[in-house]
Amino acid sequence: MPSACKGVVKYRWELQVDATLNVVAVQNTWYTILPTTEDVRILEMMFQLTGFAETIEYELTVDGSTRVGTEACIVLPAEYYPIVGYRYPDANLLKFRTVDRNAALYQAVEGHSVRIRMRKTTAAGATTVQAVVFWERLIQV
Repeated sequence: MPSACKGVVKYRWELQVDATLNVVAVQNTWYTILPTTEDVRILEMMFQLTGFAETIEYELTVDGSTRVGTEACIVLPAEYYPIVGYRYPDANLLKFRTVDRNAALYQAVEGHSVRIRMRKTTAAGATTVQAVVFWERLIQV
């Protein structure tokens, strides 16, 4: 029996290996967690600091539009989860929540071109930054 979808190109989201970062961060140095990648869906981002309390800045660039999130004087140890600000008045900012996050606030971020970077903007001492991005890529099947 002939397929009704003959000639139709099909795509699906495929879970990718986590993008990670584990570095002793130098003040005002940008570190790339996810390099510019095509056809991406970001499911969740998380970072954790060990060492001294610092101010962290995240940069999420989607299709040429950049959003920046800052978390000042992070209390250690704690995990922080950037939330894209679609549900907030200023959609260009990333908001942060600690491990008591509310899943209802999260929204996947999709783009033809996506990049994620971070840096610490203070110099309290030797601080290790660990980050992970859970993401998918749109692939043709």
